[in-house]
Order: sequence, then structure tokens, then C-alpha cells
Amino acid sequence: MTLKVMQKTRDRLNATPRGAALLKLVDEYETPIKLAEKLGFDEQQVRQWIYNARMSKLGALRMEEVTGRSRLEFRPDLDITDWDVKQQGPEPGKQAVARTPDAKLLVKLAEQYGSVKALCAEACVTVGDYHTWKTRGRIPAIKLPTFLGLQK
Repeated sequence: MTLKVMQKTRDRLNATPRGAALLKLVDEYETPIKLAEKLGFDEQQVRQWIYNARMSKLGALRMEEVTGRSRLEFRPDLDITDWDVKQQGPEPGKQAVARTPDAKLLVKLAEQYGSVKALCAEACVTVGDYHTWKTRGRIPAIKLPTFLGLQK
């Protein structure tokens, strides 16, 4: 059964130029594990490329750095303007915007207590809960009185 799955994957990868290039690369390094080690990626990331039949943009850039092969070989679908690597998330030093009253309350309290960790210790909640509630913009009704009582 495993051989059939492997052959189906090979057939699927060979159906597109970028998939064929990826398959050739994996064959050169013998296993996805060795390819991942060479590129400095997690093995699961390389397996995801195989599953999706395309290498990530970052993977193609890294491949070009490590081996000197053209990134366009692995991602011919991207043009020159798509290769700018943008930083994800907010700019460093920039605060996330709290839009709802509950999220604003959480941010204000964290500033008053000096840190999110200190606020969470005082409110007897986890830091993960704090971030979830802030992101969703809503404090659960059962915990809202606790946070309202912490206002100075």
C-alpha cells in the first residue's frame, strides 16, 4: 500500500513543473528529512511542500541561497514583485489596536499592573486566556466583574 501512495504522490508531483522540480530535489537528497536538514527547515515543512506540490516562497529563497539553483525553478508562478519578503505581524515597537471596550480594558489593566503576566496573576487567569479574550474583543461574562474590580 505504501508503494502505491508513494507512486501516486510522484505522479501528482510530476504533473506540474514546480512539483517535478520539487520531486527531483527530494530525490537528490534521498529523503525529505535530509532535504530539511540541508535547508534548515523542519521535516514537516518539507512534507507539507510535497503534499501541496509546491515549495514555499521562503523555501525557494533558502534553496537559492544554499544550492545556487534559481528560485524560479521551484516557484515559477511568482513574478519579480512577489519575491519581497515582508515581515508578518505588527511593526516592531508598535502596539496592537484594541477596538472593543473589553479589549481596551484588558490593555489598560495590563499597563496599570506593569505587564500582562502580573495582571493575569492578580485576576487568576492564564496569559493565554488574556490574549484570547483581547483578540476576540470580549471578556467572558463570568470574568468581567473580576477585571472591572481591578481598575484603580
